[in-house]
This record gives sequence, structure tokens and C-alpha cells, in this order.
Amino acid sequence: MGLTKATNRMTSGASVNVLDFGAIGDGVTDDAAAIQAAISSLTAGGTLHFPEGTYISNSQVAQTLTGDTVLSGDDAVIKCNASAIIVNQLLITVATYDLQVKGLTFDGNQKANVCFRANEANQDSSEVLLRDCTFKNAYSNTATGNIGAYLSGGYSKVIVDNCTFKDITRAAGAGTPGVNGTTGLGIAPAYLTNEYPRFASVQNCRFENITNGDTGSAANNVDADGLKVSGGHTGGDDYIFSLAIISNNVFVNCKGRSVKLKSDETVVKGNSFYRNILPILAGGFDIDVQTSSGIVSSNVFHYDETSGGLSPFDEDGGTTPQFSPISFYNNEPDTRTRMVSITDNIVYNNVATTVGYLSAFAECSGQEAPSSRINITGNTVSKKATQFVSVTPITSSANKIYLTLSNNYIDELVTTFVQGNNGGSYTKNIIKAVGNINNGTEVPFSWYGASSNPFEGTYSVIDCIGMTPVAYLERNDSKSFPAKIGSIAAKSGGGGLISIHTATIADDATYTFPEVGYFSTGTFRVLSVAYNTTTTGIFTDSGTAVTDLGGGLSTGIAYGVTNPDTDTKANVYRSGSTIAIKNRLGSARTFTLVTIG
Repeated sequence: MGLTKATNRMTSGASVNVLDFGAIGDGVTDDAAAIQAAISSLTAGGTLHFPEGTYISNSQVAQTLTGDTVLSGDDAVIKCNASAIIVNQLLITVATYDLQVKGLTFDGNQKANVCFRANEANQDSSEVLLRDCTFKNAYSNTATGNIGAYLSGGYSKVIVDNCTFKDITRAAGAGTPGVNGTTGLGIAPAYLTNEYPRFASVQNCRFENITNGDTGSAANNVDADGLKVSGGHTGGDDYIFSLAIISNNVFVNCKGRSVKLKSDETVVKGNSFYRNILPILAGGFDIDVQTSSGIVSSNVFHYDETSGGLSPFDEDGGTTPQFSPISFYNNEPDTRTRMVSITDNIVYNNVATTVGYLSAFAECSGQEAPSSRINITGNTVSKKATQFVSVTPITSSANKIYLTLSNNYIDELVTTFVQGNNGGSYTKNIIKAVGNINNGTEVPFSWYGASSNPFEGTYSVIDCIGMTPVAYLERNDSKSFPAKIGSIAAKSGGGGLISIHTATIADDATYTFPEVGYFSTGTFRVLSVAYNTTTTGIFTDSGTAVTDLGGGLSTGIAYGVTNPDTDTKANVYRSGSTIAIKNRLGSARTFTLVTIG
């Protein structure tokens, strides 16, 4: 059944006015019984109309549909005024029929956990439309979740258009972290079953002041999200298609995530985000996509200091960077290729860097699949971040990541352009960067924390400004790129444009590099010794000797025709058709030789 077809049927079907069933709409009289009688009268579906007014409801109204139904209003308000907090203001069980709700305001008045809820226990059997509605003032003072509008179940289509969700909060200390929090709009599978919304579109809506009552590091300072969509999912070898499209919405001060998506495929495009309040525990994200594949494109983010002049990136208002605008996260093992595209987004950051700054522009974590394709292109970030993008795959055997970063800009980076972690067995990664700009002090292109395992692979860094292209040479452990590039370069005396070989040499020991890469006369070489930049040399070699081109860079290196024995030096010399080193630096050192033919 389609929404258009349902509308045509209902135009000629039953149409009733809530006033005809005794409702007053004066903002004082309890109209709950009249509303219940009116909606129950639609035994074969139809339209229930609310003329302009405020209809007080002191108790829950619940109805199971027996036909396609429309609830419409002329600037009508349904306001809860129960003596104690109730769970739902209006609860509809859809029961395979289509439902439209248009032109109504549901005011929970902090007397209802959920302003409006619709349930559907059947898969792909019905559609629901919310248009030109407002849902506000949902509230909870217990562990129960509180939501403006909650659409739960197996809808074939959910469309939410030009609606407002605002001023939804909960008491301090109420709720279960990660389970029962605050939500403006929730679109989710049926409770305790597997039915899920197949397609969801949320467009032209406003989400404002979706908060909780906690501040600082309180345990309940979590889960205060503007929009949550949970569709099907990919798990194991199963592929359950569901799509969420989130477009042209405005999110203002959603304390947790502005958007949390768990449909199998997602598109988040053309939205605007505003934040000048403290975030939830550990900072969080504005767009949190927990999915296999998705596009985050053409969104605009605005960040300002809080009313007390504090950082909106730290739950305590401190200077610790705990917040990133965009996150892709998925830790479900499956056989589908993960495809992520983050393009043409803009971050306007008005927070002084002395007050606080971003953790990263984007984070891609839990990339567990046979392969992941991550494209981050054309994004612009003002002010400062620790790194531009963080990529954290889950360790799995024989997996790949294809990471492309092009034409991105940021004013200032603290540590690196790309932070990679927990690479483990990802052995065939390809990282390509073209035309990226860091306008601040130069940082490495790629770096790995001291306790992290860098993922292995091939790198191409072209026309990038404000970053050291070969900074990954600074990490010289057994899993680093320099340690593995030798297996990629041609192992012959006359083949391979570039080779990189790493070896750890004990004090007073001699090591001869193998013929890996290009070894003709006049080859250009760079020698890096551990993490000490004062012992980095640049040289060429002829058929009989090596010649220092370092211009003062090689103060810890001595060059010779035969094996020299200079104390406190790395003694480098020609040995047959390749290069040898005798380490006299006083301790074991790791040497990396880069050869460019």
C-alpha cells in the first residue's frame, strides 16, 4: 500500500471531527475520552480532524487501526496534563495499515515519556507519514526512555517531513546509559522482534534542545540524541537491505549525537548542525553512522563556546579534545565490502583553540570486512584538531582498506593528518593522498601512537601542504610500512623505482642491505637512524663509493669506500653492488634505507 493510494481512499472514506465526540479544545477540559471515542469510531479507517485549539489529555489514548488512517489538525495542540508521568500520550498500533499524521502538535508537558508512538509488528506491510507536526516536552524521571516521536516496527516506508522536535529532556541521574536515553525522533525495529523499517526519509525537520539533566562526568550523561534510525543490518553472511536518507534538517544543541544511524545503508546530506553546550560523556559526534556503507555529504557544522565560555568538545568544558563531527563505526563481521564517502562538508569553528578543539574531523573505526573503501574528499575545517582523520580497523586476517584523501583543508593540526591504529593483519592497504592542506605547523602525514600497531600497506602522498610526506618512516618497528615495503619492491639489481628496507643492527655489528629495488650507479638514497633526525643522511653511490649529499644533516654518519671504523658514527660504505653499515653509535639502532632509482 502506498501513501498516495491510501490518501485517495481516505479522501472518500470516513471523516470525523473530534468536536463531534465531545472534545472542547479549550486548554482546560480533559479531552482524552473524546479523542479516544473519535479515533475508535474509524472502524474501517478514515480521517480524524482536530480543529484549532488545545486538547488536554490526562491519560494515554491508544488505538489499533482497522484501516488506513489520517490524523490531521489545523494548528491543533494535544497536551498531556496527567497527574503523574505516563508512558505514551498517543499510542497507535498500525496493524498492516497506513498512517498519516499532519498538522498536529504533541506537547508532553513533561508529563509523558513519549509524545507519540506508532508500532508495527509486520514486515513491509505499511507506511507511515509525519508531516508539519511538532513533538515537544517529552520527559522522564526514571530509567524509562523519553522520546518526542517513536516509530517502531516493520514499516516498508517512513517519511518524516517538515516536523519539529524540541525541548526534550530528562531528570538528572535518570536512564540507563546506552539503553534508555533521550531522543527527538526514533525510528527503530519492533521491540523484542526482528521487524525493521525498510526505508526512512527524514527531511526539512528541526531538532532543538535534545538534552539530559546531567553534566560533567556523571554516569548518566549519555544518550541525548536528536535522531536515531535503526533499520536492518549486515551481520555474518546476511545482507538485510534498509536505507535511511537524512537531508536538509537543522540540529541545534543535541547534547549527544545529533544523528545516530544503524540502517544498512545511509545518506546524510545538506544538514546544518549548531552546538554551544557541553556534550555527553566522552564527547561523541554530531553524525554517528553505524553501518556498512554510507555517504555524508554537503553538511555544515557550527561550533561556539558555551554560555560560560567553555569548550563544547569536552563533557567538563575542559580543553581535552573528545569530539569529532563525523564518525563511521561498525564492528559486525560480514562479507560485504564497506564503502564510506565523506565529501564536501564544512566546519565553522568559533571556539578559541585555548578553550578547546576537535579530536578529529572524521573517525572511521571498526572497519571489519574483506575490504573497506573510504573516500574523504573536499572537506574544509576551520581552527584546530588533533588529527584530520582517524582510521581504526578491527584486526582480521587478509583484509584490506583503500583510503583516499583529496583536496581537504584544515587550519591547524596537532599531531598528524592521518592517525592509524590496530592494523594487525590488514596486509594490503592502499593509502592515497592528493592536494590536502594543513595551514598550521607542519605535521607528519601519517603517524601511529606508541602503543598502536600501524596497518601495513602502500602510501602515495602527492601535492600535500603542511605535512611530511614520508613521516611514516619515523615508526620503525616490525609492522611498520618501512619494514614491509621491501616485499613489494622488485627484488633485483635493476628493477623497482623505490624500495625501503629496515634493519636493527647491534652496536659494533655490521649489516649489508640486500639488493631490493633499484641499485644502479648514481642511485639516490636516504638513510634514517631510529627516531633521531640528526643521524639522517642523504647520499648517492657510485660503483666504488658513497657520496654524502646531506649538507650537514648527516652528523651521525660517516661515509667511506671501505669499511671505516669511526667511533660514535654509523659507518656507511659501498659493499659490492649494495650498501653496508657498521654501527658504532654505542647501542643497537634501527636503520631504514630508502632507495629511489
